Amino acid sequence: MSTINKKKTGPKAGSKNDSTKTLADWYKICNDFHNLDTKMSRTKFLKSDLTSEKFSGTQSEQQTFSNNYKKYLEENLDPDGETS
Repeated sequence: MSTINKKKTGPKAGSKNDSTKTLADWYKICNDFHNLDTKMSRTKFLKSDLTSEKFSGTQSEQQTFSNNYKKYLEENLDPDGETS
């Protein structure tokens, strides 16, 4: 007998992601996070006032930030918004 999970995660059916974050935006917050004077978790940083109002710290943003920060540390995230 299979169990159906009635609590679906993710956006509601038919909703659109109107994200306006560019790679240049991600580069800026990766650079800001890297140059912080204090230690702070990535999640707290994304939810803080240290990032632009485009970022709210959602689970999706946390994952994207983690991936982009890794690219930033490897110097594969271009400040002009291009990936190499």
